[in-house]
Amino acid sequence: MKTLSSLLLIGFAVVLLAPRMAPAASAAEDKATYCGSGFTQYLVPDDVAGCSLSEACRLHDICYGRCDKDGDLYGSAYCAQSEKSEARNMSKQQCDARLQADIAVQNGNSRLCRAVGGVYRVFVKHLGQGPFNGREALDIYLKVMQSAPSAADADARLEAIHQLQKQGLTDAKEIRYDAERIVIPLNRPVESPLTNGSDTLVLPRNLDRERLRQLDQRLIRQ
Repeated sequence: MKTLSSLLLIGFAVVLLAPRMAPAASAAEDKATYCGSGFTQYLVPDDVAGCSLSEACRLHDICYGRCDKDGDLYGSAYCAQSEKSEARNMSKQQCDARLQADIAVQNGNSRLCRAVGGVYRVFVKHLGQGPFNGREALDIYLKVMQSAPSAADADARLEAIHQLQKQGLTDAKEIRYDAERIVIPLNRPVESPLTNGSDTLVLPRNLDRERLRQLDQRLIRQ
């Protein structure tokens, strides 16, 4: 855990500095930036703690872009489905899992680089979607990663916050974080095992995705 905590601090520093250090793109110097577009485009560095990310991120972007004009599935019946369809969501989850595995494999499966893969899979997955766009997204991510005991726990917490924001149930600026729990004020009282009918949702420590689903499928996945 100490190794992961140290890694997170290194990652935070790189992520925060990346937008300031990123060179302006030009036709003469077409430097590829992977694992995201728009706001996240320059947030993922080529290397963290000696672990290369660029090739794994290149493959991840190809995986996410299979329905783009230059993608191998462009124009197919699969791509005619909504981006929010179950099939396309499952494909994105597979791309995210592959990103973590590729980072590990391309760095000799070192313990440190496996941890890097876990952290950045969570980063890329959540900062690129819906209510997590913009500078506020980075603040949420950093606070969750600092308070979560593991990347898997952070993933579940971010998923919960993402779903609540998408449903208009919470204002991310009011969320309170600590090592034991995340306290999320809701915009209205909600009948739920996690809220007991109140207007506050508490996500406990070690909140894995399966436990979250079992505890409160109605609230997070209405």
